[in-house]
Amino acid sequence: MSTAQRWRQVAMNFHRVAHYVGHHKLPPDFEAEDLQRFLERNPVTGAERGVFEFCLHIWDRKQQPFELSQVIRWDEDHLKAFATWASGADTGEPCQYF
Repeated sequence: MSTAQRWRQVAMNFHRVAHYVGHHKLPPDFEAEDLQRFLERNPVTGAERGVFEFCLHIWDRKQQPFELSQVIRWDEDHLKAFATWASGADTGEPCQYF
């Protein structure tokens, strides 16, 4: 599996990302640039913005800063997805950056 595929797998654990893929607002093979463009072109809630920014952060933490305090806005399912990333349950590497 490629780096982009592993990153996409983590991102799809966040139900708002999966929602936009399912509703054809993001392509199934989306990349970081697609998420960035989506944020620039579409109104999203603060929590959704935080989720997208987190996904962009783990793709390129030097270019996309992320404030951990943003997770306080997330619902339980997004927090579970965050915990899955932090534990490495999907990738085998806790807190994996791509």
